[in-house]
Amino acid sequence: MIFVSVFIFVFAALSDGSSEAISFLILVGSVFWMISYIFAHLDVLILRHRLPKAPRSFKVPCGPLFPCIGIAGTVYMILNISTDPTERMMIWLVTGITFLILGIYSFFWIRIKMKMPVFKSVPIQKVMAMENSMYYTIRKRRGLWR
Repeated sequence: MIFVSVFIFVFAALSDGSSEAISFLILVGSVFWMISYIFAHLDVLILRHRLPKAPRSFKVPCGPLFPCIGIAGTVYMILNISTDPTERMMIWLVTGITFLILGIYSFFWIRIKMKMPVFKSVPIQKVMAMENSMYYTIRKRRGLWR
């Protein structure tokens, strides 16, 4: 979100405040945000299927119904983000390129900086340990995190 916000700010400064350009970038940021919500819904569905007995602070009512409705509604909003087909394709293109850049950055961050496998699931005990501030202090002392 910071990346998209900075991009909107820089583009607005370079375009002399053109309202069409700013509106376009706000729509790009909205699609980016909606895709992030879809990922969050998918995470809820996957984690509750794989780890039904894991401790949690909130239980989604009606099981998978609300996340599925949320995904369907969000996909509908993304598909109908603009009435102009050309603008819609440009919004999707800019959003896709942004996700690609951030995905490549994340891959190298996890692999090099965090020194963790990229596409391997993390055990629930380790995830819960990550919530403790000492986890990162210990990793830093052991040279696993710079």
